[in-house]
Amino acid sequence: MIIPYNDERLLQDTGTAAESPYVIAMRLAGVKGLPHVVNAAVFSSAFSAGNSFLFTSSRILYGLALRGQAPRIFAKCTSKGLPIVAVLTCSLFSLLAFLNVSSSSAQVFTWLVNLTTVGGIFTWMAINLTYLRFYAGLKRQGIDRKKFIYFSNLQPYLSYWGVFWTSLIIIINGFDVFFDFTASGFLTAYINIPIFFGLYFGYKLWKRTKVWRPDEMDFVRGIPTIEETEAPYVPPRTLGEKIFEIVF
Repeated sequence: MIIPYNDERLLQDTGTAAESPYVIAMRLAGVKGLPHVVNAAVFSSAFSAGNSFLFTSSRILYGLALRGQAPRIFAKCTSKGLPIVAVLTCSLFSLLAFLNVSSSSAQVFTWLVNLTTVGGIFTWMAINLTYLRFYAGLKRQGIDRKKFIYFSNLQPYLSYWGVFWTSLIIIINGFDVFFDFTASGFLTAYINIPIFFGLYFGYKLWKRTKVWRPDEMDFVRGIPTIEETEAPYVPPRTLGEKIFEIVF
């Protein structure tokens, strides 16, 4: 379904999903109730993403605390093993969403979104770089990757591909600021670069750690067995459990 380029609803500033092209398309099609379905889908998707990010961020903070790379208070757990301090701390950042309530602070929220987006791209670049170092260590020590539970014939080329594209996106993500330069736009687009390398090299200098050579990497000690990481399979017993297993 195509929306006319001159549809006034595309440019309206309602602050709701009413200006979404999907919702406008549904209304043009005359399908009653479908715009509400789209809104519900967008809301559930956003809620699911927020829940996922809260889980990952709190567990990363918890893991850093266990390794001594974050304050020990973040390692505090409830009697059932929930890292409560880490979860509450990460939850506080969700309050920043209320910046959108005021038009004057909405720009600040946009800056924060841009910063976190580029930060996420740095994360993917680091994941690819980490695998390349992992691959180099295995190759130097003569460890056959095919003996692992999972391996890919496309590696390490996929990781090189990932490093290339993530690096390129980081470099060009703020290219438009050079045509209409603003200090805030430039900082939002590129401040993550000095922050990333500052944290990395700052930690190396502060803790006096080194970059491990491939022949020094330890692929034996501290690695859990399959039995330690995988829960035993429990077959479904009820009708609901059987349907759940088929669907998911």
